[in-house]
Parts: sequence; structure tokens; C-alpha cells
Amino acid sequence: DSDCFAGGSDSFNRQSAALYQNLADDYMNLVAPSDLIDFHKQTISHFEKSHLVYQAVADCFKDPVKGYLAIQSLSSLVDKAKEIQSLLEKKYKEIGLN
Repeated sequence: DSDCFAGGSDSFNRQSAALYQNLADDYMNLVAPSDLIDFHKQTISHFEKSHLVYQAVADCFKDPVKGYLAIQSLSSLVDKAKEIQSLLEKKYKEIGLN
């Protein structure tokens, strides 16, 4: 299986999909302090969405419409990552780790 941009089972998109799934799984197993619950939930959601998007791009020859829609959503993933980063920076400042 090859995706739309690279070939083989170790393509960038397949590796990225697996990475984001592993990150989501790891975060699901963490206990978050009460003041970080919102950050924790948003981060897990972002990792899960990223997994789905990269997996869809990796499988775009099997489902071109899904692949196309996934590519269209890449910019929103970047926006969400920036939002999560801002939340983290805000928390760092709150606890004096700036």
C-alpha cells in the first residue's frame, strides 16, 4: 500500500498516524491535575484527530474523497496545535515556569 505522497508501509503519513495514535494512547494513561484537565482533553482530542487525518492521507488511494477531506483539514490541525501551545504557555506562566 502506498499513500498519495510516499510509498510503502513506512511512509511519512503512516508514521505520523502511528505517532499520533501512540501519543493519544500515552496521554489517555496519564493522570492530569484538575487545573490541567481542559488542556489534557484538548491535547488528546488533537492527537486523535491528527491520527485520523494522517491515516486518511496515507490511505487516500483506497478512499480518495476521505484523503482529499483530510488534506483540507491540515490547516485546522495546525491552528489547534497553536491553540494548545498557547494554553500550555499560559499554564506555565501561571505556575511561574516561563
